[in-house]
Amino acid sequence: MDSKKRTQELLSKVGITVNGANPLDPRVHDERIYDRFFSEGTVAVGDSYMDSWWDVDDLPEMIARAMRSRAGAAMFAMPLRHAVPLFVKSRVFNLQN
Repeated sequence: MDSKKRTQELLSKVGITVNGANPLDPRVHDERIYDRFFSEGTVAVGDSYMDSWWDVDDLPEMIARAMRSRAGAAMFAMPLRHAVPLFVKSRVFNLQN
């Protein structure tokens, strides 16, 4: 499973839809956010927001809902067979270096 699908799956469990219509649904402007999140962790959420890779109308509610659900922790608790390829991909194909 790629990082985009994994992210969307985890967020959908708490009622957050990427590019959805609700005020707490994030709008993604740069698809690199998914790999960045897996390679840099939760800090990447804030950094990529500041870099305008994504935005949301109701940021406090989106963050609160994600934190209550522990979506970030679940992201890093994925099976190793999924996590290792995503991590390697993010390091090998990091176009920012």
